[in-house]
Amino acid sequence: MMNCWFSCTPKNRHAADWNKYDDRLMKAAERGDVEKVTSILAKKGVNPGKLDVEGRSVFHVVTSKGNLECLNAILIHGVDITTSDTAGRNALHLAAKYGHALCLQKLLQYNCPTEHADLQGRTALHDAAMADCPSSIQLLCDHGASVNAKDVDGRTPLVLATQMSRPTICQLLIDRGADVNSRDKQNRTALMLGCEYGCRDAVEVLIKNGADISLLDALGHDSSYYARIGDNLDILTLLKTASENTNKGRELWKKGPSLQQRNLTHMQDEVNVKSHQREHQNIQDLEIENEDLKERLRKIQQEQRILLDKVNGLQLQLNEREKLKSLLAAKEKQHEESLRTIEALKNRFKYFESDHLGSGSHFSNRKEDMLLKQGQMYMADSQCTSPGIPAHMQSRSMLRPLELSLPSQTSYSENEILKKELEAMRTFCESAKQDRLKLQNELAHKVAECKALALECERVKEDSDEQIKQLEDALKDVQKRMYESEGKVKQMQTHFLALKEHLTSEAASGNHRLTEELKDQLKDLKVKYEGASAEVGKLRNQIKQNEMIVEEFKRDEGKLIEEN
Repeated sequence: MMNCWFSCTPKNRHAADWNKYDDRLMKAAERGDVEKVTSILAKKGVNPGKLDVEGRSVFHVVTSKGNLECLNAILIHGVDITTSDTAGRNALHLAAKYGHALCLQKLLQYNCPTEHADLQGRTALHDAAMADCPSSIQLLCDHGASVNAKDVDGRTPLVLATQMSRPTICQLLIDRGADVNSRDKQNRTALMLGCEYGCRDAVEVLIKNGADISLLDALGHDSSYYARIGDNLDILTLLKTASENTNKGRELWKKGPSLQQRNLTHMQDEVNVKSHQREHQNIQDLEIENEDLKERLRKIQQEQRILLDKVNGLQLQLNEREKLKSLLAAKEKQHEESLRTIEALKNRFKYFESDHLGSGSHFSNRKEDMLLKQGQMYMADSQCTSPGIPAHMQSRSMLRPLELSLPSQTSYSENEILKKELEAMRTFCESAKQDRLKLQNELAHKVAECKALALECERVKEDSDEQIKQLEDALKDVQKRMYESEGKVKQMQTHFLALKEHLTSEAASGNHRLTEELKDQLKDLKVKYEGASAEVGKLRNQIKQNEMIVEEFKRDEGKLIEEN
């Protein structure tokens, strides 16, 4: 009862803490919307490792779907990498279960533990073995995963791979040190379970790698019994052939150990020569591939520099276009002000011409009106300034400004000044019009250039997208080949150990000349092995550099699109 309460409490607590931002983040993760995920993670208090009512987290959903970009965003934001779901599986389990090797590699780079077991006692290597993902198994083994780890039923990854009929995975696990005769809690071996489930190819791999067909389980049954239960004649034939070969080997050992030793030595020499030829060919292939990758990397870097130069040129032209726009706006504003000034001057000029050239009666009436207005204004001013002056003095003094303001010379000179100002404004307006036309032509030219540059930018973007896609495909292919080459390196290590033991036995028998030759071969193989290991390291570094270049190029391209 207490265990039930403790298991339910975290789930209810997380469900109570679930808010609208968590719901939006979960939906964006399910859609694989990287931009939305990044924007929501930027909000305060968002936790991608929080479990919902179903016991899932955004971190687990992204890993299950194999969305590497969303996973990168979450890891950069920060998350508890050991967070488990309701089944006890962490993100590494889910990446291995669904065969997402790139996500698994990213999690291992962030030191995700490989020995964590779920509620069934299974590690990520168990899930990778059932998912038939060789690259995931190689990554986990390279990072220290236990190849003989057992679940709650005592089954190892090799047993599960045999049950799922994965011969390639079985061979890979055996090469990595899996115990071919490991037993579960019922004392059954992988060979017994493979015979029971009718997995002929897996059984054949186990037999070739030394599986003991004479072992018995807890009930006293051997592998033949399980093959008869499965009613599989091919497996029965394999077991019978393996049993006969074992018996013949024992008889040969009894009859002539020396003959057997000579045959074994001859066979080992042939195997050594063939393996040496294959390894030499593999090393040559790796060198050729490495040169090809270096050449492609140089071309990509050169194209990237060209694209950056184009982007800088586009930015400069955009800045120049903005300056021209601002200058044109200022000129247009100045032109409008000039037009308004010209209109005002025209109105004033018309007014004075009509006053100067009008009829006599009209002019006299206008003049009387002006005299009357000026007299009233002057009288009001004089009353305000000197209220103690007599009325006849005031009426006399107000006539003097009228007499001074009436002569026609004043209006004539004012008309001349207005005409000059009008001519000057017309000249200024014409120059402003010419400047405006010139700026409009320059702006149209720049707009056409910008359109052409925009089309060029789109074309360059499409080319760059295609190049990025090709580069990503090449990176994936190189990673796959690198994993295969690492497996070959492991096989070479095993071969070195066998060759060393052979040299020791030959030295004990006194065959000094053959021993020296084999030692020389061993030295050559060691040198080639070190060279191959160095090439693998270089390939890894180049892959990381290519990934960084691709990410930087994508960011620059995104910035360019936003600016346009």
